[in-house]
Amino acid sequence: MNTKICCVFNLAPHYHSSIYKLMDKQLKCDFYIGNRIASNIKLMDYNELMGFKKTLNYIPFLNNFYFQKGAVSLVFKSYSHYIITGEPHCLSTWIILIFAKLLRKKTFVWTHGWYGDEGFLKKIIKKIFFAFATRILLYGEYARDLMINEGFNGNKLICIYNSLNYEEQIESEKN
Repeated sequence: MNTKICCVFNLAPHYHSSIYKLMDKQLKCDFYIGNRIASNIKLMDYNELMGFKKTLNYIPFLNNFYFQKGAVSLVFKSYSHYIITGEPHCLSTWIILIFAKLLRKKTFVWTHGWYGDEGFLKKIIKKIFFAFATRILLYGEYARDLMINEGFNGNKLICIYNSLNYEEQIESEKN
């Protein structure tokens, strides 16, 4: 099986545009991006990605839970690797993670991970959710340390520091 990467994100904020473009160019990812807009976050222009395939429709479900219409079927396509927004509130992500594990496909969840204020029930849900992932891409060392203290294998936890556009940040700080 060739390495073909499928990215399934709940949205594509403008501050991730540089990393998404780099992933698009170097990894030749296919992007399926949801239209979940929970705040005033400025979104990137998805058409800037050569691998952009489709917008996934956000369907709210019971309080904070939601489903991305069109996402689950992607696990049955010829992709070998999935990079997915790591939100336990997204029911379609649970289904993708479970089927990908059964189909022996690699999954990487991109997430804040642990915050440190999780109650008993939230800890259990997150432990089960993250257990399905091949690797967990975290925004920082704090979450990684907390997750290791919760029993996660440190080799499964990779800090990517939110993958902001560092060059642009440095340039804007000079001005």
